[in-house]
Amino acid sequence: MRVGIIVFAHGSRVEPANEAVRRVAAEFARAGGHQHVTAAFLELGTPSLEEAAAQMSADGIEHVIVIPYFLTLGLHLERDLPRLIDDISKKKTTTCR
Repeated sequence: MRVGIIVFAHGSRVEPANEAVRRVAAEFARAGGHQHVTAAFLELGTPSLEEAAAQMSADGIEHVIVIPYFLTLGLHLERDLPRLIDDISKKKTTTCR
């Protein structure tokens, strides 16, 4: 089974902040020897979680693991992330958790 990993962050209007998340995802891939890792954003950054999952599906990834990259547990993690993952899982042949 081909597995992909999405490092999921809030996103910022300050592009260097989004780029920092992309660097974290790249370092995670390098350090862990993972081939399919990308960053995705809830708001204010691209790609969105749905776009990143769709790209992975198009690349033949069969299972996606989403790693939240937030400072604190809040509504985005308690409400928004589970809804997004559920929506993606219903639309795609790729499983997402």
